Amino acid sequence: MMLMQESVKVLALSFFANKFEMGGSNVKVRKGLLLGTSLLILAISNTSVNAYMENPLKESGKDYTKSIVATLSEEDEAVELLNHNIIVNDERYKVVSIEKELNKDELKEVTEEKKATLKTNNQEYIKSYFGETYSYEDDKYEGKIPITNININTINHGQYQELREKKIEFDNYSKNDLDNIKKEITEEGQTYYLINVDWQVEKTERIDNQEVPVSYKGTMVYQTVVAINNPNTYEVTVTYKGNVANKEKEYTYTALYVKEKVPEPIVEEKEENNQIIPTIIISGIGFGLGVLIFLLSNKNITIYNKTDSGYRTIGRFKLYENTKNVVDISKYNHKIDSNMYSLKLNKSIYEKLKGKVIYVKIENISKSITINEQFIEFII
Repeated sequence: MMLMQESVKVLALSFFANKFEMGGSNVKVRKGLLLGTSLLILAISNTSVNAYMENPLKESGKDYTKSIVATLSEEDEAVELLNHNIIVNDERYKVVSIEKELNKDELKEVTEEKKATLKTNNQEYIKSYFGETYSYEDDKYEGKIPITNININTINHGQYQELREKKIEFDNYSKNDLDNIKKEITEEGQTYYLINVDWQVEKTERIDNQEVPVSYKGTMVYQTVVAINNPNTYEVTVTYKGNVANKEKEYTYTALYVKEKVPEPIVEEKEENNQIIPTIIISGIGFGLGVLIFLLSNKNITIYNKTDSGYRTIGRFKLYENTKNVVDISKYNHKIDSNMYSLKLNKSIYEKLKGKVIYVKIENISKSITINEQFIEFII
């Protein structure tokens, strides 16, 4: 687009330079040509636009797709650019769905480890202690990666011995019972050995004027030595492994379209072309002033549509200072390749409408645009 505009400037300069030489000593003619040349070049130079490039419509079997690569912060704009019906080579394509996928080359596999000595080997406790995910970040990548392995090494701290004792009370024992007290007992898998019997007479009887014991009571004391394991500790190594994403995450947004029948295009610029033809054939000053009047006076706004190779003109329109300006481009559907547009106002109407709102309409969609620059890009 920029190359084409430079070519137009060169041609305009060459044409008016030739006219200037032919004018001889006619000062008025030379001045008029010089003024016309300057104004024409200024008008052309102000129509430059920056083309927005995106992946074109692609046919794959029965499917038609169009995609945009954008960062997550640009998601709304990317979806808006795709979420419209489009026309390519007189074929209309209706959007069906939009899918989003993180670009695989934006991912990197990383591995991290954490170690600690714990008093338990319980898996749930270990996950809670270390965290089930690891927050990874470096200069370029970031993300959360999950636990993929837990390695546990048991550390044995040996044993110690403990003296345990059991006391058993008894009463109403006879002399025979007392002589036959068990020398050892077993409880809970441990053998206890009798070390003492603390006894005393419980009852007596008088026989031949003497007190004779008939029953006894007391305490049997048993002891054993138990070997007890010192508590184990566990050296735990947790491994995290997974993919992290580029901090500037890029996604491919792909729109799926179906082809529709397009109505016959409406032929519309004959009147404008008829106005240009008589103007062009006017020689000298008439040519320059005619083109200048057409560009700057008759139509004061030009609307462009983005194509795969840049922008092309949809049409030129007339705006007014004190009315609610609506520019309806519905009849130009046969010219529309995308939903990306730009508009260019001439200096006069820009000064009058600066800060005000105009509307660009296509079918049942209306886009409000605040005039804050002479050249504005917008999306419908």
